[in-house]
Amino acid sequence: MRFSIALAALLAAVGCGRTQPTSLGDPKLSVSPAQLDLGAVLPGGVLRSRVTLTNVGRVPVSQVRVQLVGGGAGPGLWSLVGERPTSLGVGQSADVTVSYEAALPPGRGSSSLRVTSDAAPGTVQLLATTLDPCSPENCRASATACEGPGRCVGGLCVHDPLTGQACDDADPCTQGDACSATATCAGTAVKCEAPPPTRCLDQDTLSTYAPGVCQQGMCLYAPTQTKCPFGCVNDKCFDPCEGVTCDQPPTQCHQDKGTCVPQKPKGVCSYQLVEQKPCNDGDACTVDDRCAMGVCQGAPMQCTTPPAGRCLDMDNAEVYDPKGVCQAGTCQYTKQSLFCGIGCMRGGCLGGCDVSLAAGNGQVGSNDGPATGARFSDPYSLVVDSSGTVFINDTANGAVRQLSGGQVSTVPGATGLIGPHDVALDGAGGLLVGASGRVYRVFNGVQTTLAGTGVQGMAVDGPSQTAVFGSEVSVAGSSAGTVYVTDASNERIRKIANGVVTTFAGTGAVGFQDGPNASATFQHPHDLVILPNGDLIVAETLNHAVRRVTATTTSKVAGTGQIGLNNGAPLISRFNIPLDVAVDAEGAFYVADTGNHCVRRIALATLSPTRVSTFAGTCGTPGYQEGNATSGARFREPAGIAVGPDGTIYVSDTQNQRIRRITCRPLTPP
Repeated sequence: MRFSIALAALLAAVGCGRTQPTSLGDPKLSVSPAQLDLGAVLPGGVLRSRVTLTNVGRVPVSQVRVQLVGGGAGPGLWSLVGERPTSLGVGQSADVTVSYEAALPPGRGSSSLRVTSDAAPGTVQLLATTLDPCSPENCRASATACEGPGRCVGGLCVHDPLTGQACDDADPCTQGDACSATATCAGTAVKCEAPPPTRCLDQDTLSTYAPGVCQQGMCLYAPTQTKCPFGCVNDKCFDPCEGVTCDQPPTQCHQDKGTCVPQKPKGVCSYQLVEQKPCNDGDACTVDDRCAMGVCQGAPMQCTTPPAGRCLDMDNAEVYDPKGVCQAGTCQYTKQSLFCGIGCMRGGCLGGCDVSLAAGNGQVGSNDGPATGARFSDPYSLVVDSSGTVFINDTANGAVRQLSGGQVSTVPGATGLIGPHDVALDGAGGLLVGASGRVYRVFNGVQTTLAGTGVQGMAVDGPSQTAVFGSEVSVAGSSAGTVYVTDASNERIRKIANGVVTTFAGTGAVGFQDGPNASATFQHPHDLVILPNGDLIVAETLNHAVRRVTATTTSKVAGTGQIGLNNGAPLISRFNIPLDVAVDAEGAFYVADTGNHCVRRIALATLSPTRVSTFAGTCGTPGYQEGNATSGARFREPAGIAVGPDGTIYVSDTQNQRIRRITCRPLTPP
């Protein structure tokens, strides 16, 4: 027991087993300086400085809060910049940055910085000054070489830029330094464009220089050494191809422009072969010459287009073999002369002709419309213009009809004709109609009387409007405007020119006498045609002949003056009431041999005997039959005939009430 008490007393005496409480004091925070003057600055300038917070106590400081109080007095804006501490350990310091942005008007500005924490608060008095920019000491000469003297504008000191004034931008690699509009000094970069000349270092090495670079005001050029494969000569690498022009290929089958292959002592031209290159093999009788494997060769010229044949006269042709032979680059064709059995037309012998229906259904009427359904009433004469339109004298209907494009129509203005007998073309695009006692003209749908009174009578010449014609008048118009008239019942050929009617041939007496026109006689001269030379060819109905009337003379072409049916030599041939005659491009005459019901052909050939032949129809046998012209086709009293511009022959098959078409095939020469 005593021991325990004594031990306890001992432990108590030495403090063993218990720590006595000790006080470290309150938190202490030092704020310095107590007053902070940031200084002076011009408007727009910014001042900054620091306030230092230090924990000078023996315990940490917490709940630190730093703020500006009072909003500040005077010009300028106060603010705190950056981070602010919220606590400080023992002996720890931290800075707080204070900022002042100067503003007008000039003067002294102030504010207070207050620091609170769990220690005693602290306050710092803040001061700053906004300077007067327009004061003499502040608005003075510019500090740069590109600004002029200061001047006060709106309370601010303004320095005008000295644009264009020489200056020094302190860069040795610029030149022409001058002040800009923004009061900065700048120059243009020095161009290093004068490198040292290239040179041969030895016989195989060339030294060249890269583009220069300015450094410290000096142009530096980096050298480059190049090995010359063909040697270095005259300060450059030797080029064996310099001055070599490769435009002389060894053959025409090589490319026109070659390439130079460099080698010592001089480059050599190389040319490539060109396949299918056009060339000339030197043979005028080959075509499309081309290169193949370096050889020029062409295909043999094909001579398969002989010249067009030609009619030597209406019965003889000159033709060429279809295949020729090349000689010196020109195709030569063997020429031969042929006698054409049927006739020669459009440059070749006719191989045969066919008769077909052009218009009309065989019934009497006046219906227009599709050609094969149209109706006629005694279609008499006809004529074809340069476009191929066929004009038909539809006698009993007193009208002129036209066939074009597979259609039949009545010609405007060509109706109500009294006794129409014939139709022809004048030289001005009008239609002429020979009628009883007069000649009509139809142009642009208007019908007028060209000559005659319409009263039938003995022939009276004179002014066209008082002239007298007989009952059957046929007409033909020349390109010059002259109109020729066969006045059948008056046995004369009449002429209308310049508004006057005269007698061209015939005495008015019935006869068959040739000779001068003034003493010639006719018997019922009917239709006529004008030849290119101006001669008239007349179908003379009751003399059963064909006559020619020139400017001075009348003569026989064919016929004996007796009715009959004889072919052969023209002057022993016979016809039966021939009513119309036409001529083709070769000069052959085609006669509508009305009483014989066929078409006859008169060939006044010069290289073979002249002859009259049957061209179409079965002479002496009337009827209606299509087909081969000379071995089956039939007509019934054909009264009109005309040749179209393409050689087609049109026939008025009067009593069949149809228009027939004769087309011929060329004969292929042997």
